[in-house]
Amino acid sequence: MIKTLEFRGGDGSADLLTATDILRNLYVCGGRNVPTGAPTSFVPAHWQGYLSAAEEDKNTITYRHYWEHCACCSPCASSRSTPCT
Repeated sequence: MIKTLEFRGGDGSADLLTATDILRNLYVCGGRNVPTGAPTSFVPAHWQGYLSAAEEDKNTITYRHYWEHCACCSPCASSRSTPCT
C-alpha cells in the first residue's frame, strides 16, 4: 500500500514525509537498511533509546524495525491525543 499512496502533510511533517519516501524506496527496491542520515525527529522520546542502542550495536535489522515502526505509527499518534505504541 505504501507503494501507491501519496502522503502529504503540513508544517513540521517534512522529516516524516522523507521517512515515508525512504520506506517506499526500500520496499520497491528490496532494500534492507535505513540509509545513514535518515530523519529521526518523528521518533518519540521513549523509542529513542531503542533506536540508539540498535545503532550503537550496528544492528541494522533491529534499527530498521524500530525506525519503520515509528514512521508508520507517527501519523496515527499525531491524529490522537495519546501516542500509538
